[in-house]
Amino acid sequence: MSDASLDRPSALRRLAAGVEPWRDGVTSVTALLLLFLVVVPLVLLVIGSVAGTEGVTVSRYGEIFASERTYRLLLNSVIYAAGVATIALIVGGSTAWLIQRTDVPGKGLFVFLVLAPAFMPPVLLIMSWILMLDGNIGAINRLLQGVLGLDGAPIDIYSLGGMIWVGGLLDVPLAFLWLWPAFAAMDPSLEEAAAMSRAGPWRSLRTVTLPLVWPAMAAAFLISFVMAIEDVTVPILVGLPGRVGVFATDIYLTQTQIPPDSVLASAQSVILLVLTIVMMMGYRRLMRKSERFAVVRGKGYRPAPVPLGRARPFATVYLALLALVSVGLPFLILIWTSLSPFLQVPSIAGLSRLSF
Repeated sequence: MSDASLDRPSALRRLAAGVEPWRDGVTSVTALLLLFLVVVPLVLLVIGSVAGTEGVTVSRYGEIFASERTYRLLLNSVIYAAGVATIALIVGGSTAWLIQRTDVPGKGLFVFLVLAPAFMPPVLLIMSWILMLDGNIGAINRLLQGVLGLDGAPIDIYSLGGMIWVGGLLDVPLAFLWLWPAFAAMDPSLEEAAAMSRAGPWRSLRTVTLPLVWPAMAAAFLISFVMAIEDVTVPILVGLPGRVGVFATDIYLTQTQIPPDSVLASAQSVILLVLTIVMMMGYRRLMRKSERFAVVRGKGYRPAPVPLGRARPFATVYLALLALVSVGLPFLILIWTSLSPFLQVPSIAGLSRLSF
């Protein structure tokens, strides 16, 4: 045995001893950053919610819970967040399954189109839907009025349903990214066993695939729910014009009114924070036995796509329509509006008025 091999363990110990202080230092810096960026703002928020002219008081919490408006806003918030999370889960989950687990064509293109809204400013996407569905200037509403011979706009975007639609489409990329790894980790032998038992693709999806990815689906729904219940962009741009309020919007208005009521806004924020913490605790409790959904695979694991058979063209059309609705139409209406001298419905006649 050579001297180099004999000295190798001691050399490794010296290397580990040199790395240890650096690792401890990085851990300490990370902990301090988390303390400064997370704990300190939360502590200041709680202190601000009980600050009064005569000292510490919880009277603002009493005002909030004594108001009937609070419960109406909370109900709207829950409905809005649940609707957004449902749309994101259904659309994002179905898209992730089709692209990751089936033989649908054009997977690379569809992945790019599904994720494209995540790289666009949400305000632009929201404004594009307002330009399409506004009761007076909305291109789609004006088109439907002409085709159906209606006197008024058939679709009201300034409603709770309009908020849910826009917010749900904005969260589709998040649900897609959350569920993509779960479908990628699926063992195809389970679906092959279902196929050998004469189960079709849709029955195999319902009885094998979905039960195995249940933890990821619950996580995707929860993260979309929490982000939606705390969101103010869609509620402000879409909800406020239609006088549809949610709890997050009320916090914004309380803080931006003249004069602002920072104590009341802080108390409302604490209530919203407690609601999200309770939801996270519920999720942790639900996922306590998530190991039941684990799949043991060998080294030679290779995911085999599920053949869609006759449903393949319909799946392709579904993905194409989703790309058109979530990316194509908003992008085109924004370009059209930016080149128009005034708001006008897209038409052949309007092409002559476009200008840079």
